[in-house]
Amino acid sequence: MRGASRLLLSDAALDLVNLGLRQLRRDGRGSEFARLRDYAQGDSVREVDWKATARRTRPVTRVMESERSQTLLIGVDAGRSMAARVDGLTKLDHAVNAALFLAFVAIKNGDRVGLVVFADGVKSYLAPNGGRTQYRKIVDALYSARPHLTYVDYLALFKELNVRLLRRSLLCVFTDFIDEDQASTMVDPLRRLARRHVPLCLSVKDTALSALLRTPPAEAEVAYQHAVASELLSEREAMKRKIGQGGVQMIDVSPDELSLAAVNKYLEIKARGVL
Repeated sequence: MRGASRLLLSDAALDLVNLGLRQLRRDGRGSEFARLRDYAQGDSVREVDWKATARRTRPVTRVMESERSQTLLIGVDAGRSMAARVDGLTKLDHAVNAALFLAFVAIKNGDRVGLVVFADGVKSYLAPNGGRTQYRKIVDALYSARPHLTYVDYLALFKELNVRLLRRSLLCVFTDFIDEDQASTMVDPLRRLARRHVPLCLSVKDTALSALLRTPPAEAEVAYQHAVASELLSEREAMKRKIGQGGVQMIDVSPDELSLAAVNKYLEIKARGVL
């Protein structure tokens, strides 16, 4: 059965919106000045208050009164690495669950939410919009998502988003970093996107690899598996650091933490007023 959480499609989701979620402050970009705060990673140069920066001798950002609707685009990787199973579901299933929860909360907060499912090309795209009808469209698109046993063309994806996303947006990309050669192709495009938007990469930790390293290698075969697992995890951490150096925010958590981590990060970014 498709791993997408049926809970998010029921009234019970209303009770979960406030479970473990941070309180949302209503500051953001808009037309009226709200306050000054220290510059944070991801802020646009246009938002810097240069007079206040000169007075305080450190970068200061102008925070404007929140617009009623901000833009969130959820990207879901449906490439071959997302077919791997973690805790009984594919990584794609875990991403779908978290994406549904994130879309539900964002639309409930009055934001415009869009969706792109991608692999070697864009498989489906929904332009950002708000309301219940948009959420149903997102549910339908994610319910039919299946992993494609092919590489992921991040460059083609981000080129298309650069054309489609004219309004500054939070771009949440659910993807994987286990394939170093493939993941490395997202670094430069993401950095370029970070000049106009707020990119956030989210991934599911491979709990089996971590569990294997906690098992004493009693025989040669297990020792070999330890070496492979250690190398894979080391490459994954190196790739995360490389991506994060370009102003791209990262979340890499266990499957049971992904949904709340994604939503809490979304709320945190909204509260900082960088959209």
